[in-house]
Parts: sequence; C-alpha cells; structure tokens
Amino acid sequence: MVLVAITGPAGSGKDTLSKSLAERIGSVYPVQLISGSAVFRSVALWLYEQGYDPHYQLPATTFDTVSLSFKDDEVEIRQMENCTSYQANTYLSTEVGIIGSDFAKNSAVIYKSFVIATIVSQIESNCEKNIHSVIGARDAFYIASQIENAFSLLVYLSVSEKVQRKRLKGRVTIKDEQELEQKIELELERDRQDMSNGTLPANRGNYVSLKRDLAIQSDVIYRLDSNLLSISEATDLLYNAFLKAI
Repeated sequence: MVLVAITGPAGSGKDTLSKSLAERIGSVYPVQLISGSAVFRSVALWLYEQGYDPHYQLPATTFDTVSLSFKDDEVEIRQMENCTSYQANTYLSTEVGIIGSDFAKNSAVIYKSFVIATIVSQIESNCEKNIHSVIGARDAFYIASQIENAFSLLVYLSVSEKVQRKRLKGRVTIKDEQELEQKIELELERDRQDMSNGTLPANRGNYVSLKRDLAIQSDVIYRLDSNLLSISEATDLLYNAFLKAI
C-alpha cells in the first residue's frame, strides 16, 4: 500500500493538498485522509483544557487512560467515561497551533509519542486492510519512517515567505492590521521553532524536484514548489506520482 506523507511550513498548503489528493485517490482506490493539524492540535487543545501548561513537562502518566480516534476533520479524545470531540473550527486557530508547538517542544516524548503512536497504528491498520493513506503534517516524514509495510511517497512543499504571508492573511478574519501581523509572526516563529527542534525538516536543498516524467522511489524526499502551482496542478502531479508508486 502507499502512504503519501506531505509536510511543509505554515501556508504551504499541506492540509489543502492532502485533502484534495485523498479525494482524487478515493474516487478510484480505498484511502484514508489523516490530518496532522486535526490530530496534534486537538490533543494540544484537550491538554490545555485539562489544565496542563504547555511550557512545562507533562507528567509521564498523562495519557495512561486516554484513547484517540479520528475521521476526516473530527477528532475524538476519550478518558475513562469522558469523551470530547473537536471540529476544525475549534483547533485551527493560530493560538492552538502555538500551544501545540510548545507542548511538542517541552513534552516531546510524552505528547508527540502518544499522537504519533496512534497515527502509526491507524496507518498500519490501513495497510492490513489494503487501504492507502494520505497524511499532511509537520511530523509526516517521521511518521512515515515508522511504517514498514507501505511505499512511502514523501513530499515537501516549499513556499516563499511572501506567499506564506499572503496565504496566512487569507486564513483569518482580523481587521486590525497590527493584530493581523502579530498573528502571522506567531506562525512564522512556529516554523522557525519547529525547524530548530526537528519537527519540520531543515535540509531542503537536496530534495528531488517532483516532475511528471520522474521515476518514483519509496523514502526519497520530493520537493513541490507551492509558489508556482495551483492546488489542481499540484494534485495532478501528486496523483501521477501515486499511480507510479502503486
């Protein structure tokens, strides 16, 4: 089975492209879309709502009685008899993204290990059921490295800061220009933080530019320039690569 793992900084289009590609694949083949933003941010928000401080190490027993399930954009977190569901409108804010990055920075072993283990288990289950997987996440490449029984199509979406800023501005409905710029700076700082801690890959110069006539290999990192391509064009390129992978 094929695992398409897409990563990139804020505003690169990883969530939008992952969804578009999964819809394209799903019209012909069985596939599950896994949104890294949905899963990581929902868990971070749940932790915050439980009173945990993202600036401090989580207790080792934090997730001992916690289970996690997800489908499309909805994430369900269950602890004992209590169940909390999160939709996109609750976890996609810049503030929740920052909280997630802080948990990842200060409690990587506990927070990230729990989320990644759950995602890996789901992808492995998909492979056993002959279901392809598409994941868009900052940790997508690391997650792919944990999967043994899949062809891993690894794609890094590059984007200029100018385009980043334009796209990030389009995400929020803030009229105050100063507040808007502060939100954008928070996202850019999150990128820098995630590159420094290894969540986002930093050595992007050696990646292979993804082209239609290119032979596709598992575990090779391909670069897609999201500055120049529309979502439709990028989806076509990725679907072409997917077909070669299967």
